[in-house]
Amino acid sequence: MGGRIDIGGLQHFAVETFKKMKIPQIRDPSLPSHDQLPASYKAKIALVGAGPASISCATFLARLGYQDVTVFEKREYHGGLSASEIPQYRLPFDAVDFEVKLMLDLGVKLQYGKVLGRDFSLESLKQEGYQAVFVGIGNPEAKIDAVFKDLSIAQGFYSSKDFLPLVAAASKPKMASGGGCGGACSCKKDDLVLPELRGKVLVLGAGDTAFDCAGSAFRCGASRVTIVFRRGFSDMRVLWSTDLLFFFFNSIYFKGCPRGGRARHARKVRVPALLHAQAGHPARRQDLRPGNVQDGEGR
Repeated sequence: MGGRIDIGGLQHFAVETFKKMKIPQIRDPSLPSHDQLPASYKAKIALVGAGPASISCATFLARLGYQDVTVFEKREYHGGLSASEIPQYRLPFDAVDFEVKLMLDLGVKLQYGKVLGRDFSLESLKQEGYQAVFVGIGNPEAKIDAVFKDLSIAQGFYSSKDFLPLVAAASKPKMASGGGCGGACSCKKDDLVLPELRGKVLVLGAGDTAFDCAGSAFRCGASRVTIVFRRGFSDMRVLWSTDLLFFFFNSIYFKGCPRGGRARHARKVRVPALLHAQAGHPARRQDLRPGNVQDGEGR
């Protein structure tokens, strides 16, 4: 025993189990029925964005007994970052879809293709009788260091907000074919392909997003991926159940940060393939592309 509890893994197991049972979500029978609740529970409530925050908020409101809850989503599918940026191999779209269906079981309404500032505003919602608004649109803009301000995708520079949506869209057939929007989405899976990467890839950061980018880079054709982290090993917050992805990477640099386009004063840690073998996960050619471990001098 020891180490951190993999809460995400436990949640994933619970979701998969209940999904197989096909049990719809209902309100707690011990709570007062809708007709016994005060009139305030009939208030119109709007939620902007159909990502994790709004899905959770709407679900809990409906469980409490609020009967007129509507979620407005600008895209033609639901899930927000969970669907559009977390890769399929880490979070299948079916799991996100299941959570949303549980929300809909409680009577929550979901409208697609509704953009705040274009199709409606806070003022227009107020005029339509909505008495409360929850804004859960997240932060869609990437934070890019000034060192990289003149670089573009054409030159091989991606932010996670550029790269992960391309990977997710091409690897989630149900999301791309309208499975997440009741068939309303006009995009087609055949029109979406994974980005093509060649040679060496450098990933800055060592959080969940960085590891999603690194694992996806291998799946997109990279021959070698190196991670650079500006802090030390003990500052990494990703769970070891997720960190089996370490097997993918030839090297990880700690205490490294960009200075004029280079990572200086970095200490490299070599990652043994034994970690993956000990965990009992056989390597598959299409998933794992281990390469030679080299240092900064090519040795």
